Amino acid sequence: MNNFVCYLKKKEELLFFLLNRTLVYSPLAVVMHIFTFFGSAAFAVGLCLFALFFSFDFFLYLASAVIVCQIIVQTLKRIFTRQRPCHALTEVLFKKSPPLNSYSFPSGHTSTAFSIALTCMIFFPAFTWLFYLTAVFVGISRIVLGVHYPTDVVIGAVLGFFSHVLSVILLSMIL
Repeated sequence: MNNFVCYLKKKEELLFFLLNRTLVYSPLAVVMHIFTFFGSAAFAVGLCLFALFFSFDFFLYLASAVIVCQIIVQTLKRIFTRQRPCHALTEVLFKKSPPLNSYSFPSGHTSTAFSIALTCMIFFPAFTWLFYLTAVFVGISRIVLGVHYPTDVVIGAVLGFFSHVLSVILLSMIL
């Protein structure tokens, strides 16, 4: 079993370095910095405030999805305490200064982006493709910028989906 885990870890590091080294110094790096913002707490709070003025239902579903998402993500970060690749690996190329006191697993930006995207898809179904692609690019940006491993991002996306579903269930029980 230990050999299998080592094998998977090496394969994940190869995928990480492929994305990190290929794109970090390309013109796409600027785009990656923009996309990573769409998963940030600042963006989530700003969007929730905007939603409050747009539609109270939109605000309620969006805020609950983000809150549920962050409770789950921050709990898991403290349980797993996985070092970020930019701290654990010596050959990481990155342009974004990572936080020194937070952990890598799961990706909070990716989970937030997916929980936001899924909520927005319900209220604005014509733009589903745009919300989905934005969330995917948030996840990719976290790898390119050297602050997350691919599994952090994949699990972050799953947690974003799960958080959205859980918040919808909780709101349906309350309302």
